[in-house]
Amino acid sequence: MRKIFIILHCMIFLVIFSALKSHSQYIIAGQHDSGCYFFDINPDTTITGPYNHPPDSLPPAIYRVDINGDGFDDVYFYSRGEWINGAGGSESCLKIMDTTLCQVALGHIDSCYADDGITLIYTTKMVKFFKKNDTINQNLNWLNKTQYLTYTNWMIYHHNCSDNGFIGDTSRHYLAIRLLTPGNNTFYGWIKVTNVQFLTVTVQEFACRTSPVAIVEESPEIVKIFPNPTTKFIQIETRWPEYDLTIYNHYGIEIKKKSNVTGSRTLIDLSDRSCGVYFFRFVYGDQMLIKKVIKQ
Repeated sequence: MRKIFIILHCMIFLVIFSALKSHSQYIIAGQHDSGCYFFDINPDTTITGPYNHPPDSLPPAIYRVDINGDGFDDVYFYSRGEWINGAGGSESCLKIMDTTLCQVALGHIDSCYADDGITLIYTTKMVKFFKKNDTINQNLNWLNKTQYLTYTNWMIYHHNCSDNGFIGDTSRHYLAIRLLTPGNNTFYGWIKVTNVQFLTVTVQEFACRTSPVAIVEESPEIVKIFPNPTTKFIQIETRWPEYDLTIYNHYGIEIKKKSNVTGSRTLIDLSDRSCGVYFFRFVYGDQMLIKKVIKQ
């Protein structure tokens, strides 16, 4: 029975490690390193869409982004509005050039109802905004469709719908992009935007990983964990000045996360966790390390 238990957990570890390794690409919002393409838009570019009357009398405002610097545009910002005969609307959105190669992280789906509060008029996909130092990886809800930064739709006697949630949180300025390339490589990037309101958006800079993240396997000289097995606490010692820590249970489910951990020593409390096997994933810059911990 003990042999079966050990084999089972070894298999689980291999599955988790393989998944992390095959999808090991990630990027930190607002950060870039030697393995990234980075472009600072100087000066910042602000687009303001026209408010057409009548509709389509003026072209939309557009700004294209080649996020990985390969000479091909990946996404573009699009802004326009219209007003005629008592009805109007505006939209600022992020559109994808090639939906087979590029995706955008989805925030939520906004629903617009008629005045009766029951009749659904339409739904709108809203892009997800990130704070600086948030991790962008495969765990997000990725979609290869147009997503809105903000919109307003108003029709007399019918409905009045809008979503400008981003404006209320000035700490979130980053959009997440995922590129799918030949050879099953996946690369993540971010775009920094500000001044998102009505028909206006300012694009400041963007970055995208262009080379694989290095994965550091068991390296006791870099990170030490003890006691292991443990009954309550785990002491972590490392030479890394700062790192992100994610803890998974034996099912591969994330149970705890600590970002921007500093200091050579860190104490982790597992007293509220059941006995079993846990996997500690450390990320520092372009390096990743996984260690197995047993709670008794």
